[in-house]
Amino acid sequence: MFSKILFTLEVVALIAAPVGYLKLRDYRAEQFFEEGDAALQAGDWDRAYTCYQESARRENKELVKDVACRLTLCKDFGLGVAPAAQLQNCPWHDRMFSHCLAVCKVPAKQIFEGAKQGLAESGSTDLIVWVAAAYMNGYSTVSQPYEEATDWYRMAAVRGRVDAQRQLVTMAYERKWTPGSGELPSEWLLNVKDMLEARILLGERVAAGEEALVEHSEGDDWLLVATQYGNRAATERVIEKVLAGTYSSEKKEEALRLLLIAAHDGNVAAQVCIGLKLAEGEDFPLSQESATNYILAAARQGNEKAQVRIVELAQQGTYRDSRWDSLPTEWILLAAKQGNEKAQVRIVELIQFGLYTDATWDELPIAWLIAAAQNNNEAAQAYLGAKLAEGATLDLPEETSINCLFAVAKQGNEKAQVALGKKLAEGVSLPIPQEASIAYLLVAAKQGDVLAQGRIVKKVLGRKCTPELEQEAIPFLLSEAKNGNSAVQAYLGAKLADGATLDLPEETVANYLISAAKQGNGKAQAYLGIKLLEGRKLPISRETATYYLSAAAKQGNKGAKAVLEQAFKEEAWDKRTLEERFRALRPYAEAGIADAQRRLADCYWGGWGIPQSRTMALKWYKEAAANGDPVAQRMVENYDIWEEGER
Repeated sequence: MFSKILFTLEVVALIAAPVGYLKLRDYRAEQFFEEGDAALQAGDWDRAYTCYQESARRENKELVKDVACRLTLCKDFGLGVAPAAQLQNCPWHDRMFSHCLAVCKVPAKQIFEGAKQGLAESGSTDLIVWVAAAYMNGYSTVSQPYEEATDWYRMAAVRGRVDAQRQLVTMAYERKWTPGSGELPSEWLLNVKDMLEARILLGERVAAGEEALVEHSEGDDWLLVATQYGNRAATERVIEKVLAGTYSSEKKEEALRLLLIAAHDGNVAAQVCIGLKLAEGEDFPLSQESATNYILAAARQGNEKAQVRIVELAQQGTYRDSRWDSLPTEWILLAAKQGNEKAQVRIVELIQFGLYTDATWDELPIAWLIAAAQNNNEAAQAYLGAKLAEGATLDLPEETSINCLFAVAKQGNEKAQVALGKKLAEGVSLPIPQEASIAYLLVAAKQGDVLAQGRIVKKVLGRKCTPELEQEAIPFLLSEAKNGNSAVQAYLGAKLADGATLDLPEETVANYLISAAKQGNGKAQAYLGIKLLEGRKLPISRETATYYLSAAAKQGNKGAKAVLEQAFKEEAWDKRTLEERFRALRPYAEAGIADAQRRLADCYWGGWGIPQSRTMALKWYKEAAANGDPVAQRMVENYDIWEEGER
C-alpha cells in the first residue's frame, strides 16, 4: 500500500515537473537502499529484499551496482529472485558472491546468521560450504571463528558434502576443532580415508576400541599410521598387539620399527616393549647400551623375561652398571628358576649368608644346590654330602658327589666318612689328601666294611701309615691273620718280636713268630731261638731251629751259642754232601763259631757246594781268625801267597 502511494506521487511529480521527478526518484532510491540495509542489519530479509527492489526500480546511477550486489546476496540466499536486468548490474553476479559481500557494508555475520535457518532447511550446499569457508578463511569482516565454520561445514557434511567432511577432518586433526560425541562420525572418516589425517584419526579410534573400526580389515593399518604420527594411545595398542602376537610377520616388522622410533623418542611403554622383545631374542639395530637400557626398563616394569635377561647380561659382564650384590634378589630368583646356574648359585649364597630369608635350604630345588656345589660352594656341598651320607639318591656327577661327601666329612660326618672310605676301599681314586683318605678308610673299616679293612691292612703292611693308624689297625690285622693271611701273620710276628703285647694264645704267638722268622725277620728268629733254649717245642725242623738259635747267638745270647757249639761238634759232617755241608755250616758260622766260619771259608775257597768266591772266602777266614782259629789266621796272613800258588 505504501509503495503504491509513493508510486502515485512519483507519477504526479513526473507530469507536473520532470526535473523534480528525477530528483525525487534519486532521493527515493537512496531512501529505499538505506531502509534495505537497515532491514538487513535487523535480520528482516523480506523487508530488505523489498526495499532493494524498490531502490533498483528507481535506477539511481550511483547506487545501481550496490543495489545489484544486495539483490545478488538475497537471490543466492534464496530469499527472492530479482529481474535478470537488475542482477546484471552486479559486476560479480556470475561469480562467487564473496566480492558482493566485500562491498556490502552490512557485517557478514549478520547476513549469515539471518540466512542460516533457511539454508539449513533447503539452501544450496555450495552456498553452505562457501559460508563455512568465509568463516574459516576470514572473508570480509569474518575473523576465522572456527566454531562458526564447523557449524556450517557440518551442515554441508550432514547433507553428504565430502569436501565439507574433508575440511572437518583436517580441522579435527589440527585441533582447530574438538568434535563432541557424534559430531564427527567415523562414516565421514571412512569416506575420506585417502587423507592421511583421516587415517590417523581412524587409528586413534581403533586405539580407543571403537568396535566397528577395530574389526575393520584396515584397522591394523590405521593403528600403525596413528602410531607413526605419535599418538600415544595408538602406540600403546600396538604394543599390546605386539606382545599378544596377533600381528602377521609383515605387520609385526612394521610395528616394531615404529615402536623402535617411539622408544628412541622417549616413549617408556615402547622402550619396555622393545626391551621385552630383546629379552625374548628379537634382534634390533641398537647399540648394546641402548638395548640394555630398554631391557632394564622392561625389567623395572616387572617383566620377568626382561629381569632374567638383565641377570644374564650382568653375569656376562655386558650390564656393567650392576653387580650380583646390587641386583634385586627377585630378579636373580627368576633367573634361577629359568635354569641359570650362576643365578642358582647366587641364591644359595644369599641364603648361606643370611641375605635371602624367604627360603631355606630344604625349600630350594636340589638342582640349585647341585649347581652351587659344582661351583665349589662348600656349604652346598656339605648339605648335599649329608643327604648322600644318609642314603639319598641324587643325580650328581661322580666328582661332585665326592666333593660333597668330602665337604661334610671334613665337618665330622661319620656316615660321609664311611661312604668315602668305602669308595677308597673299592679302588676309586679320590681328589682328597692322603691323610684324610686313610682316616676315612679306617672309619669305614671300623664300621665293618671288609674291603676297607683289607685296604687298611695293605697300608699297614706297606708301611704307608702312621704309628697311630698301625695301632688302630691291630684288630683288622688280627682278623686277617686268623683267616690265614701269612703276610699279616709275619707282620704280627715281627711286632711280637719287637716286644708288642697282643692278647693271643701262646701257640698263635709262636706261629706268628715263625711266619716272621721265615720271612727273614732276625728278631723273630732270635726270639724263637731263645724259646727253644727255654725248652719250648716248636713245629719246625732241626735245621730251622739251628737258624733260630744262630739268630739268637748273633744277638749275643751266650746260651744259644753254647748250644750251637755243642751241636756243631755232634754233627756228622762227613756224611753230608758238599751242598748239604755248606748249607748246614752257615747258621753255625753266623752264630760266631770259629771252626764253622773257617770251614765255610774253605767251601768258598774251594767251591765246595757253592760257586767259588775268593772274596767271600777271605771274609769268612777273617771272621774265623778274629774268633781265634789258628788255621784261619795263617790263611789270612798268607792269603796272597796261597792265592798266587793257586794261579
